[in-house]
Amino acid sequence: MPKNGSLPADLIAATLCRLPAKSLLRFRCLSKSWCSEIDSPAFAQLHLHHSAKTPSNLSLILRDGSLRSLDFKSLDGLVKLNHPLDTPFFGTEILGCCNGLLALYNSEEEIVIWNPITREHRRLPETELEYPPENMFFDFIVYGFGYDSVHDDYKLVRLVQFPGFRNRPCFSVAKVDSLKENSWRRIRDFPYELVFKRCHGVHVNNALHWVVYRGSGSEGEKSIVALDLCSEEYRVIEQPNYGGRKFHLNVGELGGCLAVTANYYLKRIDLWVMKEYGVKESWGKLLTVSQPAKKPTFEFMLPVAYVGDGSKVLLVQDSNKFVCYDLISKKVDEVGVSGLSDYFEVVVLAGSLVKLNNGNEGVVYEANLIANAVNLVDIGADEVDLVDFGDDEILL
Repeated sequence: MPKNGSLPADLIAATLCRLPAKSLLRFRCLSKSWCSEIDSPAFAQLHLHHSAKTPSNLSLILRDGSLRSLDFKSLDGLVKLNHPLDTPFFGTEILGCCNGLLALYNSEEEIVIWNPITREHRRLPETELEYPPENMFFDFIVYGFGYDSVHDDYKLVRLVQFPGFRNRPCFSVAKVDSLKENSWRRIRDFPYELVFKRCHGVHVNNALHWVVYRGSGSEGEKSIVALDLCSEEYRVIEQPNYGGRKFHLNVGELGGCLAVTANYYLKRIDLWVMKEYGVKESWGKLLTVSQPAKKPTFEFMLPVAYVGDGSKVLLVQDSNKFVCYDLISKKVDEVGVSGLSDYFEVVVLAGSLVKLNNGNEGVVYEANLIANAVNLVDIGADEVDLVDFGDDEILL
């Protein structure tokens, strides 16, 4: 035990990281040591490790005519967000969400990475469209945003799809913006035809995922292709054995795992989850929602997050309402949320302290401090009611 009965550094970190990010920002002013601790990149990662698993630290970000935040635990209190691209003249699109950061885009072709908790943002440099010699027009553009844990870097990917020409099938010119490098660079072309014009890459396990056609255009088989953000190589993800072929395929994320929905239009939807990333045998069917026999009541459902102890799943239905599926009773109920628009898109945001000013470079904790703090978090260090931080105390 250190002098004056104060707690060791790993226990201090483990206790502080259980607090909401907004509270920690206020606590920075209590002492220089606290400010230094909370501002450190390693503590931001430690806090994120806990925050992503704590419902009270989560919020739903809804995009309709504007960006609005909804408390995840209560599903109440829609609040309009004042973000860096907010303007009455242009709409704002969410290109991706990762580790408490949002990638935002508006019609002025501005892109920013924004942390809604710290209010920091980074405006990305512009990059020109590169046309292949045989193509004068492109079909559409999609993006993806995620984390490269090998290089401790956040990356935004842009795919510009061009139509097939003569004997060449559809492909996309791929560019990557690295927050560390603060510049765009071209990588190997994306050699598949994207299925959806408005579906950005789904981030799971250091990779972005899209649904593509493999074969001759829209008649080809649908597959899931991943771009590994660490190696910047493409790979095909093996899918579950669905037991049928005539369905609408969507890729998503649920509880940190890759998920797919097989939508047998106006009949039922099946939700599958890959429990161990990259292992085909780990696919398991989580739930099925069947249409009523007389009259269909929905067109599609997409997973949002597990609720409570994990025995329920929150889904968005037809982009205009939330429903909750009970994995035990196998019943689905509508979730009443006041103020929803007729159409919205939603992402789950974990409140984080991740910085955007290159502060993540060159500053690390000792490995044993991080490991000890993570272990204390996992065994429940929040059982301590009054913690002595040397000269300071905080009531939890």
